[in-house]
Amino acid sequence: MIALVATWMALLRPSGMPSRPSIAVLPFEHISDDQSQAFFTDGVSKSITTNLSRFEGLFVVSSYSAFQYRSSKKLLKEIASDLGVRYLLTGDVQPVQEQLLITAQLTDTTNGKVVWAEEYTLSRSNVLAVQNELSSRIATTLVQRVELATSQWARSVTPEDLTAYELVLRSEPPPVDRDGLNAANELLDRAIALSPDFTLAHSLKAKNDLLLWRHSLAEDLDEALRQARASAARAIALDNSSYQAYHALSQIDLYADQDHTQALANLAKGLEINPNDADMMVRMATLLGFMNRDKEALDWIERAVRQNPYHPVWYHWNAAFVLEVAGEHEKAIVASKKALAVYQTSASIRRILIAAHGHLGQWEEAQRYADEILKEFPDFRLSSHMRNSPFMDPVEKSEYWELFRKAGLPD
Repeated sequence: MIALVATWMALLRPSGMPSRPSIAVLPFEHISDDQSQAFFTDGVSKSITTNLSRFEGLFVVSSYSAFQYRSSKKLLKEIASDLGVRYLLTGDVQPVQEQLLITAQLTDTTNGKVVWAEEYTLSRSNVLAVQNELSSRIATTLVQRVELATSQWARSVTPEDLTAYELVLRSEPPPVDRDGLNAANELLDRAIALSPDFTLAHSLKAKNDLLLWRHSLAEDLDEALRQARASAARAIALDNSSYQAYHALSQIDLYADQDHTQALANLAKGLEINPNDADMMVRMATLLGFMNRDKEALDWIERAVRQNPYHPVWYHWNAAFVLEVAGEHEKAIVASKKALAVYQTSASIRRILIAAHGHLGQWEEAQRYADEILKEFPDFRLSSHMRNSPFMDPVEKSEYWELFRKAGLPD
């Protein structure tokens, strides 16, 4: 049967591996004398495959094909070659009294190196819930690790040798500054030139152009916003089941149009398509923070961090805002400083710090951050830069403006 599956895969697969990061989840090993619970172990493997398949950036082999290699004596490199993938996820499940011990590891079969490995200890009290949570967490972490490994490789070769998808990987994640965002857009433009109908490239370009507009980094702000709208519209026209396209649209709804209802609808649609995307969970938290739904916002931040424990630093940026509007001023300061260590020129993070210190009556600190903003952005005005803060409640917005004025930021 294995030989037959390998033959089918060879016939169906184009020459060479897919240009996207490619992975198969092999059946986890059930380590127990009681084989009556082996169904759970298989369920974990299949659930991880299902969750991985929701991410547009991955080529994921079906569980049916991967399960043909149960108890196979073949080397992982040979199995990967049969299935036409680069990465294999393997693992085991061991029931111990009222707990489940689960190990998982991701192997890059081109060099035999383990890219990522993790151990989990979970309660057996609700097997289905455990399976769903575990598979979601593993899937999210795997996506991040696979894309990181692939993008590191993409950065090591010249752009002329890259496919459209590899150019997209090389563009991510861009620094939130003028040079970084423009360099990322140049790579995305090249990807689109190679593959004009590449939805992900259009979605990412929409996000980058919106950031150039939001943070006043573009030479022509109106043109940057126009480009963002055009790219998002193109992405959704190409694929109205793309969660990344809905993600991009929701950000334009919120920051450019301040249409919170439409932003919520598009973000909810994106999460419906891919409920495992932690980045969108963070965006949901931020949106709800602007809508004065602070308790829900905090819940979404916690969920995002649990889903993606090895999250990028910009999570702290968004968490700082949510913590601040929820009245957790000391925690907001801690999160802001973590983000500021990386995004050192950010006026937005400093505004969060001004608000937090202002609420705590620490005006010397608040004024120091205001001075840093004006030093970095001499033309800073609240009237133009507050598009980063589309508060739904005008009273809440007025309160924050007053804090910024008191710290020394001009209207």
